Amino acid sequence: MATNLTATEISMAHTIDDIETKRAHMHGMLTRQRFLLAGALDAIRNGNTHVAEEFIDRFLVHVDTEIALQLARPTTD
Repeated sequence: MATNLTATEISMAHTIDDIETKRAHMHGMLTRQRFLLAGALDAIRNGNTHVAEEFIDRFLVHVDTEIALQLARPTTD
């Protein structure tokens, strides 16, 4: 059974796939960042400021990396 998709339907399918890929990426990124912030907060609550600093430094590296990735991606209008 052959299905003839229009250019619009194909474009919509690609757009939906792109959105799902970005959603999955964003979920993973936010999960990792939340883990780092939770670790920092736990360390602060336990008086381990040097450990909190390490978690926060790692968090900032993750954020800076994500910002650089977003800036490097071509925009689609």
